[in-house]
Amino acid sequence: MMNFQRQQDINAVDFFGYYHLMNQFVIRSCKDQLTSIQVKQNSLFEVGYKIGRSVVEKITENCLDKFKEDVEKNNAKCLPQIKFISKDFWSYLFQKDVDKANHNLKGTFYLKVFTFTMFEKLSNTESPEVQEFVSLWYQVIRGLVAGAMKGLSYPSEVSVDSVPPEKPDHIQPFMISIQILNYPALLSSQIQQK
Repeated sequence: MMNFQRQQDINAVDFFGYYHLMNQFVIRSCKDQLTSIQVKQNSLFEVGYKIGRSVVEKITENCLDKFKEDVEKNNAKCLPQIKFISKDFWSYLFQKDVDKANHNLKGTFYLKVFTFTMFEKLSNTESPEVQEFVSLWYQVIRGLVAGAMKGLSYPSEVSVDSVPPEKPDHIQPFMISIQILNYPALLSSQIQQK
């Protein structure tokens, strides 16, 4: 089983530099030949989840009143939460907004990322080592977003999948799917409150 010895220190890390630490976790996981890929993915998801919740708490503590006001105005569509994830949360962690966001009417939101800092220098994207590296980062991202949504009081199922590049300079683009749990019940309760 993987041992992240410094998990307690994660909360104290300056989050602008956090992804360098996460990259080291991912690289260490890739080098670990004794641990199954499933255990590695679960461990990295858990670390991402904890960081996601911590980041949401840190970001919203200074602007919680404004955020709550936005949520109350538009809550039936959950758009303030998704806008927050795709802009404030993502740029806090990765210095850029999500590239594209859309949704269906059933409570699933889709965030596309065409360029990601950790994938910019990948060369042979078909090699098994690169594919493992990317899949482990997907679990970190999945955990970050799931933790952030839970921190915003919207438990969600989150998945991260590769998507075809829209331009030649897009390396390993991916899509984050966020399915808000109990969305129909949430919607009807919010409509009744109005």
